[in-house]
Amino acid sequence: MDNNSQQNKAAQPRQWVERSRKPDWVLRSVTVIALVGWVTAMAALALYYLGAPKNSGIGETLNAIRPNIGAGASSGTNAGLLTWAFIAVVASCVVCAAGFILNVTRHKRKTDRFNRLLIVLSAVSVAFLAVILINYSGVLFS
Repeated sequence: MDNNSQQNKAAQPRQWVERSRKPDWVLRSVTVIALVGWVTAMAALALYYLGAPKNSGIGETLNAIRPNIGAGASSGTNAGLLTWAFIAVVASCVVCAAGFILNVTRHKRKTDRFNRLLIVLSAVSVAFLAVILINYSGVLFS
């Protein structure tokens, strides 16, 4: 090799080569945890919908198909279903935290990223938890 080709080789930046073939068990488990969290959040949403009082107004058509399962006589609120919705939202937040912890332990390569499903799920879960606590804290903790 002549001196010129060695200088050209040294002047070129070194390119990064992807060596990993597929996601490892940590990334797969983070995805599974995110899916379990979404299922838990959807269950909480269904329980909240069934347990919240029926309002007249925009949701009248939806209220017609929602069953009146064990609703209270005065307010129409089902405290049992709202309690289970609260528990499901808290479980969803716990699942998000576990997924984040597992995702952080895997953050070693420069191509590693946070799971977007977990980020969106944590925002939705915290917002939904705030809605339940603001609107029904008297029913939940009485």
